[in-house]
Amino acid sequence: DVSERLWKAGQYVTLAPYPGVPRDEIGFRVQLTAAHTEQHVDDLNNVLTELARDGALRPAIPQQRRPA
Repeated sequence: DVSERLWKAGQYVTLAPYPGVPRDEIGFRVQLTAAHTEQHVDDLNNVLTELARDGALRPAIPQQRRPA
């Protein structure tokens, strides 16, 4: 759902799959380059904000592994 919504919003991200990351940290990677404009970054931020507001995103580090 997250990757599909990002794609439909014109945002291309890559999967960070297991075994490249721990199984409970599977997610996606965002890479910015000097070719991206401030508008590109704003557009990405807007769609990520919508996803977070909808509860579609989870914390980057699972709660049980966060430092105290």
